[in-house]
Amino acid sequence: MKKTLTFTFITIIFSLIIIIIGGEIFARILTEPFYVLDEINLTYKYDEELGWFPIENSEKKYKGTRVVNVQHNNNGFRDIDHGPKTKKRIAFLGDSFVWGYDVEYGERFTEYLQTSLSECDIINMGVSGYSNDQELILIKQWFDHFKPDIVLLVVCDNDWVGNRTNKLYDYYKPYFKYTEDKLIKHGTPVGKSLHFFTSKYPNLLKSRLIQGIIQITRPKRVQVEDPTSEIIYEMNSFVKSKGSEFFIAFTDDDGIPEECSYCDSFDIPYLSLANDYRYDANGFHWTPEGNEFVSNKIYEFLEKENVLNNSLTQDMN
Repeated sequence: MKKTLTFTFITIIFSLIIIIIGGEIFARILTEPFYVLDEINLTYKYDEELGWFPIENSEKKYKGTRVVNVQHNNNGFRDIDHGPKTKKRIAFLGDSFVWGYDVEYGERFTEYLQTSLSECDIINMGVSGYSNDQELILIKQWFDHFKPDIVLLVVCDNDWVGNRTNKLYDYYKPYFKYTEDKLIKHGTPVGKSLHFFTSKYPNLLKSRLIQGIIQITRPKRVQVEDPTSEIIYEMNSFVKSKGSEFFIAFTDDDGIPEECSYCDSFDIPYLSLANDYRYDANGFHWTPEGNEFVSNKIYEFLEKENVLNNSLTQDMN
């Protein structure tokens, strides 16, 4: 009896090993490798409300087109720590163009602008990969903390793609639906992407079989009717309800005539930051020269809008 049980146990174990090996071979035949390490899962963390958010007080070298040093402050932003408000504040929202993909701290337009506007406090709230829906959630979360007098949203020409879905760059994110004259948030808590698992368990996730099992259990991709104009309207209304000013800048000229329809409808001043100082890969982000060009364009725009010398609109306490 004992020998029979031992034989049965060994047979079961051996069969499981054969099944696992066979499953791995089968998975490798049928699937492509899904093992990605990028700036999101290397320098950010999972966030159930936003999808991903930078790791607070973190420092890491990251290579895109070039190797750059990435440091996030005590709030999680790639910026200096900002204490109590003592002067006018300008906050910038946006994706990797604001966060500074492929450029060092000090080479971004926000640092150049801070040098030109020493009388103001420049706050960089850029997060790589974000769409306008995440930026709306972000400014609502952090507005009362920073109390900016001006909020400038930097819009990328693919933001509308992210606004229509719960999954972007194979990462899950929140999304909005506009129903019954209301902008309703969906998709939270946000699902964890396979990318986050690959960074947390790199050796285990080299198995194509395990990758496939995890991928099967992930939420399905959702596509909704484009809510971009409603998101912009909500952001504009929110910022203005706080007594602050709201502007939009476009990274590219492509699509501006269509996009500017909501700027005109909602009376939002806007400008183009299009320039040819870009890297030739990994998203074609601005070089340091491109960031300096952008800084000058924004400075000229703010002067033209006559907002730099206006009195503070927020309580300094």
